[in-house]
Amino acid sequence: MAYFLLSRLLAAEWLCGQSHMPIQTTAKQPHVQGGQRATTGKEWPSAAGFSILEIIVVVAIIGVLAAIAAPSWLTLVNRQRLGSARDEVLQAIRSAQGAAKQTRRPELLEFDVSGDLPRVEGIELGSGNLEPNMIAMTVTDGAGNDISDIEFDQHGAISQINNNPDALNWPIKIVITTSSGVGPKRCIFVDSLLVSTRLESDRECD
Repeated sequence: MAYFLLSRLLAAEWLCGQSHMPIQTTAKQPHVQGGQRATTGKEWPSAAGFSILEIIVVVAIIGVLAAIAAPSWLTLVNRQRLGSARDEVLQAIRSAQGAAKQTRRPELLEFDVSGDLPRVEGIELGSGNLEPNMIAMTVTDGAGNDISDIEFDQHGAISQINNNPDALNWPIKIVITTSSGVGPKRCIFVDSLLVSTRLESDRECD
């Protein structure tokens, strides 16, 4: 239906453009048959147009399709944003662990979830592609306590949380969501001292 109406719309626009060009017409030769004189006529080009009702229907269909597609598109964009942010956090964890092993010294990984955008090691997630308050992040231990930093020892194992070696409650859970908390979720579970990571999504993050 929408394709048919749009086709008529395009055809009408083409005919309007053609109407500005000179039109050549040829008169029909009179034809006499049976003593009667035939009338003389001209060949005129056919006119095609569209009604106001058709325009309204097309606009309505486009509006309905846009209303259906918009939520799906927004969900897709949010998934991509959250997935990219999770990858950044995972990379920060692995980098801190690798630095501790390489230097043979403790390495501290800090999380800041209090600003307009979450930060890891002082760097905002999103690589500069996110507007303020687009995403949010929580970092908690197995008991639901907030975590602000994780320390890796010289072997790359997690030695303490929040500067407290006795506060190791597994698993550590890092959840990234939209700021509203509604919609897709992406998360990282750290399950052991040796930083065994598990990536989950949506309901598995609860």
